[in-house]
Amino acid sequence: MASDPKHLFPLEKILVATDGSENAKRAVEAAAQIARQSNAELIVLSVVMELVPPIYSPIGVDVPTVDYSAYLARAEADGKKIADDAASLAQKESVKARTVVLRSITSVAEAILEEASKENVNLIVCGTRGLGGFRRLLLGSVSSAIIEHAPCSVMVIR
Repeated sequence: MASDPKHLFPLEKILVATDGSENAKRAVEAAAQIARQSNAELIVLSVVMELVPPIYSPIGVDVPTVDYSAYLARAEADGKKIADDAASLAQKESVKARTVVLRSITSVAEAILEEASKENVNLIVCGTRGLGGFRRLLLGSVSSAIIEHAPCSVMVIR
């Protein structure tokens, strides 16, 4: 007796994280294909890291404050464009897609995991390595953290 794969692994919501890198673009393509085949909603997520200036000094040294608003505005605009472009590609394939752009002061992985939990997604799709400077041997630090802590299944695209 053949089992219905939709019953074994139901997909209603898929979250794909993108930073515009080549691996992330491949992840978006894979997520869109899976969403189309499963008739699932696709959430395209881009995360902007907020820079937190060192404002505390235990010895009372004056630390100049820096206005990061121009950086954040530009980074958020870039993140929105990356997410919108990815969602447009998915929508051309008849996939119901929407975008989310988040700011995070902790980590990209934590922001992705929190959004996945909040949205109650069935699958997170991400690339192996993004645009970050720190590289691990086989997986990027973000994808590795997602695999370790995800509240759902994870697909990592090379």
